[in-house]
Amino acid sequence: PTRDVFNIFYLGMSQSANPALKKPEVRQAITHAIDRENLVNTQLPEGGKVATQFMPDTVAGYSDKVKTYPFDTAKAKDLLKQAGEEKLSIDFCYPTEVTRPYMPAPQDMFELMKADLEK
Repeated sequence: PTRDVFNIFYLGMSQSANPALKKPEVRQAITHAIDRENLVNTQLPEGGKVATQFMPDTVAGYSDKVKTYPFDTAKAKDLLKQAGEEKLSIDFCYPTEVTRPYMPAPQDMFELMKADLEK
C-alpha cells in the first residue's frame, strides 16, 4: 500500500520552560490567537492545509471528532484573562540556518505567529 507524502509543521509548548503554559486556558488562548489559515496560505508550500491534529486525514488514526480551536483573538484574550495571564510572554525557539519543505522560511513563520500573538 502507498499513501500521499505529508509533512507536519507544529508548535510545541514547553510547560517546564514557561510555567504559565501549564494552564490549559493559556495553551488554548495561544491556539485561538494564531491565524493558522493565514500562516498556511502565506508561508507554506502550495497544497498545504490547516491541521486539526497530528495525524493527517490520509493516515489511519485520524479522527474528525477532535476538538478544534478556531482563530479568535477575542476568545484568546478572554482565556488569558481567565487564567490571570494577560501579560504573558513567550520565547520562540526555531531553526535559523536551515529550511525544510514544511518550513521554508522559519523566521518569517515565527514573526507572523508573534504578530498574531501581540494582537
